[in-house]
This record gives sequence, C-alpha cells and structure tokens, in this order.
Amino acid sequence: MTEKETQAAVKKLYRDAGAIVYDTSQPRRAQITPGVPDLIVFLTWRGKGYMFFHEVKTSAGRQSSAQKGFQDSCDRAGETYLLGGVPEGIDHLRTLGVLG
Repeated sequence: MTEKETQAAVKKLYRDAGAIVYDTSQPRRAQITPGVPDLIVFLTWRGKGYMFFHEVKTSAGRQSSAQKGFQDSCDRAGETYLLGGVPEGIDHLRTLGVLG
C-alpha cells in the first residue's frame, strides 16, 4: 500500500469507530507548521473523550526531524502520538477499549 492508501484506511478505521478525523495533509506544499501529524483524531467512547495524533507512515516511511520534534513535544506533554498505519491504529483503539 502507498502512504496515501494507508492514510485512507486509517481514516476509515477511526471513522468506523465513531471518531472525528481532521486530515492535515495537503496535496501541495503545506502552509502549516512543519511536523504537524497527518491526522488529529477526536473520539468519544463510553462517556470518555480522547484526542490523539497519528502520523501515517508505511513500513518504508521515515519521520522528518520536524515530525520527531512534534512527537517529542507530545511525549513531554503526555499526549498520544501514533506513528505507522492501520496496525498501530487498531492497537490504540484496543488500548482504549473501543475494539475487543
């Protein structure tokens, strides 16, 4: 799968789980701060609200230094940052209890 196909599959996974997904990726050079992840996800499950970031990468994809910096900022602030594709999304939804 290409990164674009992987991203579409990840968005579908989250939307099927009831999440609101904001896609920050753009087909042209982005006019946003470098390093901002591809997806910002909001999910309400059993009365709890969750927000997390997902930088979509295929197994061949590599983070830029700006993306690593954003991940580090999330880690320091206690925010969830996912890196990868559908398996990482499924794992996170399982951790939240959304998937069995």
